[in-house]
Amino acid sequence: MMTPPHDTLSQLNDDQRALLLWLLDVIEPLGLLASQALWCAAPFAAALGQRRGLAQLAEALETAEGRAALRHCLSAADSSADEAAL
Repeated sequence: MMTPPHDTLSQLNDDQRALLLWLLDVIEPLGLLASQALWCAAPFAAALGQRRGLAQLAEALETAEGRAALRHCLSAADSSADEAAL
């Protein structure tokens, strides 16, 4: 399993991280289906130069552990942004 792209996650603002965390909650029961949909979108993402990030996201969504790791990375990035603001 690949780890979520930390460099990409660190570039997200608070609203984007909150939206992604919410989407993870929504698609939790359908994680494998969402992963397969992302794999189907890979050719289109390749045309935009985003295939690697999409592949990492699809792999993370395939398993419960991957979704938990992605949620942890988003939460950690959110808490580190809060600490930096202090």
